[in-house]
Amino acid sequence: MSRSLRALFLAAALLGPAASAPALAAESSALEQAYQKEFAYLAAEKRALQERLAAHQAEARQRASAAEGRVQGLEVRLLTLERQGDALEKRLEDYDEAVTALAEARDLLDGTALQAKESLGLDLPDHLSDAQRLDSIFKAAVGNLDKASQVRVEPGAFFLPDGTRVQGEIVRLGEIAAYGVAPGGVGSLLPVGEGRMQLRLGVAKPKPRPWPRATRPIPSAPSSSRAPTSR
Repeated sequence: MSRSLRALFLAAALLGPAASAPALAAESSALEQAYQKEFAYLAAEKRALQERLAAHQAEARQRASAAEGRVQGLEVRLLTLERQGDALEKRLEDYDEAVTALAEARDLLDGTALQAKESLGLDLPDHLSDAQRLDSIFKAAVGNLDKASQVRVEPGAFFLPDGTRVQGEIVRLGEIAAYGVAPGGVGSLLPVGEGRMQLRLGVAKPKPRPWPRATRPIPSAPSSSRAPTSR
């Protein structure tokens, strides 16, 4: 309540019944005007407060909506990052498996190269790639198979069952067996050490036959060169 309104009420109380009718009317009119003025002031204050409250509520709603939008955006980003993390983890697992498979393939290739060196006598240079090494091993293996399946006739020396060293022809069936053909005997050959070979016991002597023009019998070596008699 304003000071003017309180003053009017105080004056009316002090005058009481002694106040004249005109004075009371005047005072009543002034009091009504003051009341209306005070009411208008309070109504304006109420409207202002309501407007401020509405503005604050609207601002709060906007802030809440913006915050909710940011939260939703962060949730979407979190979900995207989780999916990316799962994809990266899967790629890492695939990479580990590929590295393991590559290491196993490299060990297998190294073992194959070592086996080729021991069995085929193939010594591969270090600068070759894995594909070149594998190609060289394959070609050497195929060549060795071809060689092992061939029948070759070549001149050579071997020992007869009695230990006499003779010159003749050696028929090689790949890398499996060898046969000796000489004037002193014909038959399969047995290794007797240091690359030397000797006819088996019980071989028959060949019948005399004319030698081809392109080939002549090679004279026998001195009888003093003898190998141990095969058993």
